[in-house]
Amino acid sequence: MADDFPQPLFELIYRRAPSDTDRARLRCVKAGLGLSDRDEIWPVIMTFDHYALANAAARREIVRAVESLPGQVTAAVAGVEKAVAAKADQAIARAVEKAADRLAQTVVQRSQATADRISKQQFMTAASIGGIVALVCLGAGGVGGYLVTTRLVDTCTSTQTFRTTDGRTGCHID
Repeated sequence: MADDFPQPLFELIYRRAPSDTDRARLRCVKAGLGLSDRDEIWPVIMTFDHYALANAAARREIVRAVESLPGQVTAAVAGVEKAVAAKADQAIARAVEKAADRLAQTVVQRSQATADRISKQQFMTAASIGGIVALVCLGAGGVGGYLVTTRLVDTCTSTQTFRTTDGRTGCHID
């Protein structure tokens, strides 16, 4: 493998060998950002890339699962759906919180190790880039969530909506 690609770091984060597609994608990032082979931002970039790939795979699985659902929703399922939605929101919130905590711990550990090796000016530059990347990822996640939520809300017509016992608006989707 070429020396311009951090394969050991890739294998540590992804827990597999990089494919040609992986190498090409990350070399484009390297070239676009003007990174060196030993740049300290590689762990952060690869971590975000790993989470982006995992999120894309999860979205594909969700779309496949939704497309395989039956076309009709009966009145008996409406009560179950309400309970499942509440539990799913809690589970998603817990999963996001755990993932954020793990990511925060990893970033803190790497930041501390980096701070011992580089000057204060270089550390401030790396932290600024990491913050910008995190903000971009958070913004992209917010936009993605908004787009998914908007699409789900737009699938209801006024003739399909009803009020639930707790006052929320529900929708039968055909």
